[in-house]
Amino acid sequence: NDKVDPYSYQPQEAIRILRSVGWDDRDADSILEKDGRKFEFTSYTVEGEVLSTDVLQIIQQQLRDIGIKMDIAVLPFDKFVDQTMRKREFDAIILYYPFRSVFETSHIYWHSDQIEDGLNFSSYKNLKVDHLLDEARLSLDPDRRLAAFKEFQKELHDDPPGIFLFWRNMPIAFHKRYHGIPEKKMESFRDLIHIWVPRDEQRGLVDKDEGL
Repeated sequence: NDKVDPYSYQPQEAIRILRSVGWDDRDADSILEKDGRKFEFTSYTVEGEVLSTDVLQIIQQQLRDIGIKMDIAVLPFDKFVDQTMRKREFDAIILYYPFRSVFETSHIYWHSDQIEDGLNFSSYKNLKVDHLLDEARLSLDPDRRLAAFKEFQKELHDDPPGIFLFWRNMPIAFHKRYHGIPEKKMESFRDLIHIWVPRDEQRGLVDKDEGL
């Protein structure tokens, strides 16, 4: 939806809003507080995700500049999944979402029927979003599907479950002996099922007549 404007970076406006609702630095330690509570939280990321850690460090400094303390916790993948996706014990996380079909992917991440057993581990619930996602996925009219999805984008912008920071293209290289690679785009590894290699160029395979 090209009518949805990205969020602009306005730290002074953020400070104004925070102070208008009672957050202030009362003890001059550069951290905002309200009702005896400091404005501080922890954001989690996965060990080895260098880009995510770098981004968190930038966000950490930007938040510090307006009086918010954000700690960074780097967890091994298994502990990250257990704590954030299974137990859902976290203040904030940074991660990337792999997208396939926009209709399919948006449903599994943001529809409320995916909270209990799906991938909506942020527990985001918006009845209007649910309706629009159902319309976008299930309508047989392509124009209605597109209109519903555009309206869903606007609603997600106005009532965000998180902040979408950037879109990351991840190029994948293949050796020339591989044939059947999708020419225009590849949305997931499921698109690789038709790739094949000529028999005389195959490597490391056991001949079916030789057994194991």
